[in-house]
Amino acid sequence: MKTFRIACAGWMALITLVVTSHGAAAAPALFVPTSGNLQAERQQASADGRRLLVLFSLADCGPCERLEKAIERSPELKRRLRASYKTVRLNLAGDPAVTDTLGARTSAVKLAASVHAAGTPTLLFFDNDGRLQFRYSGPLSADEFLALLAYVQRGDYTQPFLKEGRPAPRQRSP
Repeated sequence: MKTFRIACAGWMALITLVVTSHGAAAAPALFVPTSGNLQAERQQASADGRRLLVLFSLADCGPCERLEKAIERSPELKRRLRASYKTVRLNLAGDPAVTDTLGARTSAVKLAASVHAAGTPTLLFFDNDGRLQFRYSGPLSADEFLALLAYVQRGDYTQPFLKEGRPAPRQRSP
């Protein structure tokens, strides 16, 4: 009887695997881990008619996880991000070596310090020449992220980006 239960469990696992593998493919994560070469990723984004958006994060960063979940729950936000940006995640843990958007070799922590990242999550919006266009540090809801995208795309940094009803987070524009 025990052998029969083991065999049935094995068949059920195989059937589940086959059925789920033939279902609709899940969309890839929006913020994929960086290759470590932000210059090449920026060039690829530019060739595709988009810009580079980098998310600085850390493993077990609660606000980072909430940000990514908010994005995943908003089809409109995902559509706009995919249309306008190549999105990559740079995990600061372990301080990996990276090539910045202009081609200089550095470390992730030194890059974060050079752009005044105030913590995680931090979003870095780059223009097609590799210059930092805008930096935002802190959590966002999907609606706030949509407002941030509109703000960055307008490019009018004379007024700070304000989340409704809250003080302005730490941010930087060139």
